[in-house]
Amino acid sequence: MQPIPRAMWILVGTSALFLVGLGALAPISFEFAPYSLVIVMPAFLVAAVAGERFLVPGAWLGALIAAIAYFVVARYIARRGRAMPAFSVVIFGVIALLSLGLSAVGWEPTVRYVSLVRANALVAQAVLPSVAIAMAGYVMRRNMTIRRSLILHWVALAWFSWSAFPWYGELL
Repeated sequence: MQPIPRAMWILVGTSALFLVGLGALAPISFEFAPYSLVIVMPAFLVAAVAGERFLVPGAWLGALIAAIAYFVVARYIARRGRAMPAFSVVIFGVIALLSLGLSAVGWEPTVRYVSLVRANALVAQAVLPSVAIAMAGYVMRRNMTIRRSLILHWVALAWFSWSAFPWYGELL
């Protein structure tokens, strides 16, 4: 039996990330995580420019952000054979810090208008996965393979599209 080529895994991962992004828009996702700013902002921007009926296509564009990023990074990793490019680590760190900052900004109004439990849950969902991903990357750094790197990048981008930037717009 032939092994599945890397290109197929990259396409499957890209498609799955697009679906994860769309899943973040499902009404039930609001119970488990905030709506993601990564998905919601493109939806609102497209709707503001093109009209309200383009809200869903705008959300599709937002869902494509992580999928396109994964496709580009995964192709780079597969072609170059560099399991953990430095730019990935730097970009992940910047995104994690920005996510923490946005969580801090939305914490107080969420406590005031919703509840302390909800505010803490939103911050935990925005920050703790990035800490776990960073720790996994650090622990695996010496034994990092291309496959492990692709998986770690996929998980990081799934976190990015699902809850990295919590949108506290539910308070509006």
